Amino acid sequence: MRTAEEMRAAVMNHLDAATVVIKTAAVADYRPRNAAPQKLKRAGSAAGSSSLRSGNIELEATPDILAEIVRHRQASQNENHAGQGTRRSQIIFGFAAETENVLENARLKLGSKGVDAIVVNDVTHAETGFDADRNAVTIILRDEVVDVPAAPKIEVAHTVLDAVVKLRRQSQASADAKEFSSPAAAIQPPRP
Repeated sequence: MRTAEEMRAAVMNHLDAATVVIKTAAVADYRPRNAAPQKLKRAGSAAGSSSLRSGNIELEATPDILAEIVRHRQASQNENHAGQGTRRSQIIFGFAAETENVLENARLKLGSKGVDAIVVNDVTHAETGFDADRNAVTIILRDEVVDVPAAPKIEVAHTVLDAVVKLRRQSQASADAKEFSSPAAAIQPPRP
């Protein structure tokens, strides 16, 4: 994939089959509004006609794939409540690369995006994060904060997956409790 649109199409194509979505990053938050068909040359170069005459490139936002995933989950849950669907809720983890007010911005993103958790890392540290073998993150769930100190990225990934599994088990237990406490559950045979 080379563009946010290609990533969006691939994610949405497979979304209904997913019980857990871990959305680690966007391709980019912005793209040029008008893409040039070829390389833009410096003004005054021999190429002439396709040169960039001013120092400004207009940008536009790329699709917010994480927000679309959450909207899709909400629509699916509404269908389930109306008796049209049978699928259990997806667990959705988003990531946030922050440079300032790291925890505050991550908590705001957790609320505004409607995800189950945000995994945030402070990308201002050269020894962790991008272009490094190690990372340090904070996993922010609705009722818990898990600090993951600097470690090899594979260990950080295992800790994130442990949080996914824990949340999935809690979600499953909650769904089972609701199902078996409803009046209709009393007349239905138990699930295999």
